[in-house]
Amino acid sequence: MTGVVAFDWDGTLCDSRERHKVVLGDILKDRNIRIDTSDLIEFKRSGKNNIAFLMSKGLSEEIAGQIQKDWIEHIEDQKYLDLDVLYPEALSRIKACSDNDLILVTARKNTKALRKQVKDLGVNQFFKQICVVSTGKFAAKKKAEVLKRCHAHLMIGDTHTDFKAAQIAGVEFQFVEDGFHNKKTAEGE
Repeated sequence: MTGVVAFDWDGTLCDSRERHKVVLGDILKDRNIRIDTSDLIEFKRSGKNNIAFLMSKGLSEEIAGQIQKDWIEHIEDQKYLDLDVLYPEALSRIKACSDNDLILVTARKNTKALRKQVKDLGVNQFFKQICVVSTGKFAAKKKAEVLKRCHAHLMIGDTHTDFKAAQIAGVEFQFVEDGFHNKKTAEGE
């Protein structure tokens, strides 16, 4: 069956785990705060965010919130985006769906940087359309609108936002295990 298959980007095709750790590490270094961030990604996979992580390391909610603001401001800086790579399975995931029209549906602040990254990582040609929605609490709803507009029949992603978008749009969801959430948190259990 051919149709439209939508992919999320970060955590699904693009491995941005190192970027997340380096950005946080640099901010902590700038603030002269020394904490171990080696468990950051595993912590986030359990459905928790940077603020909860920092508080679990003994920082106050106020300081953790300030660090999170800095993190949001810098997470899409080009020098950090350059740390991202494709997951080893990314091309096989894409090619497994290649008898469909493929679209990329992701939440980012910097559309231009995303488009550059998709091109630089060598997968631009696979996508009929690259759709960027705003980050934040309405990301799932915005992704769902894209899924409906493009008549997608499948959403492939790694987060609760992706799962929720598929639910709202009434399309099948395929979970990617090595992303930012484990299946339990992605599906909101």
